[in-house]
Amino acid sequence: RNGPKGSVVVRAVWKSSGGPAVNVRVGLDRGSGPWPLPVAQSRTDATGMVRFENVDTGSVRVLCDLAADARTNVELGAAAEVEFRLEAGTTVAGRVWDAGGRSLG
Repeated sequence: RNGPKGSVVVRAVWKSSGGPAVNVRVGLDRGSGPWPLPVAQSRTDATGMVRFENVDTGSVRVLCDLAADARTNVELGAAAEVEFRLEAGTTVAGRVWDAGGRSLG
């Protein structure tokens, strides 16, 4: 879409230490319901940051692959800033099977 643009700067840190959350997937979404309408996606760098340039102005949802999200407003020529304070680790439930189809646990 042509029109006014701004940027979104995202910083991801670990809640426990305050250190940068490196290589975390972050995306921008224009959807308003449970199904995202992705606009852009990237990963945080060594400082826990990612910057999205040339973002259409208006409301945008910022999504993080560690189950965090936030809304921000992109304004003409300005950088909207979002910080995620993430919990370390993720709980996964399920079974592991070997190549022969036998349960390993």
